[in-house]
Amino acid sequence: MKYVIDISKSLIDKVRHILAKGEYDNLSELIITALENQIILEEGEKIQEDLFSTVVKVPKVGKFNTPKEKKPMDLSKWISKENLNNIKTYPMPTVNDLEYPDTTYSDSWLWGQVNRVFPVKVGLRILGNMQQKNSDYIPLRDFQERASELARGFGLQIQRIDAELKRKRNERFSTALPIGRKEDKAMQRYISHFLATKRVGGILDGAMSRLKFVNIKKKNESPNMIGITEEGLQFMKLRNPLLDESLYSDKTLSEEEADFYIEHVIKNVPEELNPIYQILSIINKGISSVSGIDIELKDIKNEWTDVMVATQRSGSLGRMIELGLLTKLKDGIKVAYALTEKGKELINRVKDSNN
Repeated sequence: MKYVIDISKSLIDKVRHILAKGEYDNLSELIITALENQIILEEGEKIQEDLFSTVVKVPKVGKFNTPKEKKPMDLSKWISKENLNNIKTYPMPTVNDLEYPDTTYSDSWLWGQVNRVFPVKVGLRILGNMQQKNSDYIPLRDFQERASELARGFGLQIQRIDAELKRKRNERFSTALPIGRKEDKAMQRYISHFLATKRVGGILDGAMSRLKFVNIKKKNESPNMIGITEEGLQFMKLRNPLLDESLYSDKTLSEEEADFYIEHVIKNVPEELNPIYQILSIINKGISSVSGIDIELKDIKNEWTDVMVATQRSGSLGRMIELGLLTKLKDGIKVAYALTEKGKELINRVKDSNN
């Protein structure tokens, strides 16, 4: 379907400037992206209502009392994997800790705003260093504040390298780290989506919790305390190309990290295995376009709105590409997806285990 719209000269000049950077292949891709982003912003709370029925909004973490004049922090000591020994671990969260009201945990999907795994890895590495320094679990609020601040500083470093290497929008390694211009909102979003929170009623949220890499406990009148799980500790210690080798590395996750994550998901996290397996199955049938995938997902999850389908599909595809399960194919403005050998192996493995 085609529409004709009037655009001011000043706006056209800005559009040309963006296209000149090479971040988008053409004007159509830029306009479609802008529309998709605006729809998600407008429909944000509606998505939350649809997905979590009785739990409407992402929990607010409040504003942090950080000074206006911040001293530069030595980020390396907070993301290093050196000397991370004797860290106390919590058991993994249970189904009761993770099941939203009026939903079934085993049928759930990891929230679609979690579009990368690397930001979770950054949060785990910071938590590990905080626990090592403290020789104990960490007050949740302290972790949220320190981790979001450190992740922002690290993300801004990666953002500069993204620009230097002229990475396109979907290829940027800084994606999903809290680098937005509105600092407080960017940090709150990072906490809610990628780190860990506790909802009213005790349900754990945030990717670190949902993936069972951390747990949150409270004793008597003490504040909520966060601690890494044994599985989170193992994943946190694995070598990472960006954190442990070079900020100019060409991957955000090592093969070892991707393999560990997939094995952990198969054994422990149906909420992540569900989208991975269902999308792999759809593409394996020869349905490779975004619109085709959305139609199939709507049949599987007919209670989801179109916006919610798009959100869940987009986030899942982002994680799956990063894990090496899919590859993205482009023909002009058309985008399609294909299974990698790792993706084929996984789908066959899950099929065999289900038979």
